[in-house]
Amino acid sequence: MKIDTLPPEIEPLCAGMPMVQFDYPYDRLLAASAAFRVVRYAKFHDAAADTSHTLDPLKIEEYTSTKCPYPLLDADFLSNVPDALRDITTTVSEWVAPFALPVVYRHYPVENGDAASCAAWPQQIAFGPSTFRSPQRLRENLIHEFCHQWHYILQEIVPFDRYPEFPRDLVLPSGTRGRTASEVIGALHVSVALAVWRTRRGRQNDVAPLRAYAQGCVDVLGQNDERLTPLGRSMMSFLERRMEVLSG
Repeated sequence: MKIDTLPPEIEPLCAGMPMVQFDYPYDRLLAASAAFRVVRYAKFHDAAADTSHTLDPLKIEEYTSTKCPYPLLDADFLSNVPDALRDITTTVSEWVAPFALPVVYRHYPVENGDAASCAAWPQQIAFGPSTFRSPQRLRENLIHEFCHQWHYILQEIVPFDRYPEFPRDLVLPSGTRGRTASEVIGALHVSVALAVWRTRRGRQNDVAPLRAYAQGCVDVLGQNDERLTPLGRSMMSFLERRMEVLSG
């Protein structure tokens, strides 16, 4: 697929971003993802008539070159997740569909490390012990990581940037280095989704730091516009507008 054009059947998937476009067509995105995964992972051709397994994180891992290096999350930590997910989807009812995505939870064995995920191991989230220090932290990390998972799925189909034509050397507003333009869009995406969450929880005063972070992401992307595809620019503008609406 040329990165500057979109087939008509893909266009509705790129009109906005999952989690922050409340009427996002998740079913269509997952169907497109299944089709792309069947093609991408050659061994899936043996079961091309049944693509349901293309959404099974552990099944997908059998056909990827990069395995998630972390062990499964301990049962004691994992037991906190269902209640957190129910709270999230009760507070933001529009998130029932995106949080139904099958994921595998793993243990992130990094001191003071909250969470980790990677496009190379789809639908797998690693949480460190610090994630479970408070209910609020767990909920915001779940929102953060589910944003990334949907971003990764969309990126399997159509790119937001021109990596590896450009190096992985951008710096997030937090100071985190070694990011692509698409990953900066991912950080912007998370900030907007967290703004949705905090607003629905009546924490409007806590949206201001997210607004500042989002603006920092927009600034980085604006300074590196040549790294973005037209779709990447469109997504950046969409997310910037959503943050403006949420922050009033």
